[in-house]
Amino acid sequence: MLNVAIAIDVPGEAAGIAAIISSSCEAAVGASRCPIAKDLKASSVVAWYAIVRSEDAEGSRLRIELRDRSAIGVVVETRDLTFSENDRRESRWASAGVVIAALVAARDSPDAASTSTHPTEPRFATPVRRRAPWGFDLAIIVGPGLDRGAYRVGGLVRGFVGLPRSPSVIGEFSLHYTERPGELDLSWLSASGGVGARIGNNRSVSAELIGELVFERMFIAGRNVATGHEASSGQNRFGGRLGANVALRVWGGLGLVLGAEVSALRPSVDITFLDAKVGREPLVGVGLAAGIRIVD
Repeated sequence: MLNVAIAIDVPGEAAGIAAIISSSCEAAVGASRCPIAKDLKASSVVAWYAIVRSEDAEGSRLRIELRDRSAIGVVVETRDLTFSENDRRESRWASAGVVIAALVAARDSPDAASTSTHPTEPRFATPVRRRAPWGFDLAIIVGPGLDRGAYRVGGLVRGFVGLPRSPSVIGEFSLHYTERPGELDLSWLSASGGVGARIGNNRSVSAELIGELVFERMFIAGRNVATGHEASSGQNRFGGRLGANVALRVWGGLGLVLGAEVSALRPSVDITFLDAKVGREPLVGVGLAAGIRIVD
């Protein structure tokens, strides 16, 4: 049996993947029959060249291309493999090695040799379409309202999408709305967007760090009980927010998410009511969030 070179096209951290595929292939066809392509010398000659493509380093969906002699050779066979979330990462890549061994064994059989005397038309594999992972969060958020007094409580909606070739890099947009009970009606509405980095993209537990630019509108309303006079005001604030989230997938695309965030917004706001200082909205604020996550 002739040799087959093993190459991979996998985004992100791909260390050790080619070795797993090669070992699995050689367990089926014999030692030294499935060398890793990048380890071969320029003068090396192989009969077949196998490329394993994936949308991510977890190998949830694989495409195997068996080519004639080199990475730019004619595509003679393709196979698509799809795995469930319960399949171990190593077993997914090992399965690719077994499939490559079977393809090569079939092509090197006497029957295959007798039918390949006449040239066939070149076949070109359809490129693997890399999907952009996406999802959104619905959560309750709580944090200090002012530098004194009751906390603010509300909710947030956050949507995110990963880059097709770098799913660990995400773009994010969110809306926050919170209120603070008390003698004054205080509420905050903000819109923000930014980018972040995620680890564990296809695992049951993932974590991410996100940086955002923030626009916030602070609303203030009060009523003088003695006179019945009502007044309201507002203040625009701008700045940045840094957040960290941990998500746990519980069933299919549904999960739980916990997060913490620190915001730095200008200007700070001093609030008085009936000639008495109610409190101050500081430059720096914090918040904690808990809710559900729905992902693709």
